[in-house]
Amino acid sequence: MKRERIYVVSIVVLILLNGWLLFCLLRAEHAPHQKPPKLTSWLNFEGDLRSKIDALERNHFERKDKLMEQNFRLHNDLVELVVSDQVNDSLLQQKLLEIGQLQQDIERMTAYYFKEIYSFCSADQRQKFKHEIKRVLNRMGAPPKRH
Repeated sequence: MKRERIYVVSIVVLILLNGWLLFCLLRAEHAPHQKPPKLTSWLNFEGDLRSKIDALERNHFERKDKLMEQNFRLHNDLVELVVSDQVNDSLLQQKLLEIGQLQQDIERMTAYYFKEIYSFCSADQRQKFKHEIKRVLNRMGAPPKRH
């Protein structure tokens, strides 16, 4: 009788644990991407300058999101090309060049955006701005060490 009870309790615990793990995994997959805090918040811009920088930020992210969607589509096209029977070096090279050019456009647009925001900063804000940008880059990380 005691053995049966241990088996039943063990099975119930395992079912509950599996259900909880499955819930956590599914929830993590569909978690929305969090937007970074607004520049005007962490740089403490005020008044008209705050409104101007908020508008620059909205414009930048609207444009960047469109380019990122295009980048996603190009990568999907690349995968479809790689697994197709018609793949050849010329087609592959062309698709890779498109992806590279788009990535260059995204990086250029972001650099000019940062440069414009930086031009509005006071000396203290410039130090904070540089620190935060470096922190974000570090969070993106370098390639993993495999050796």
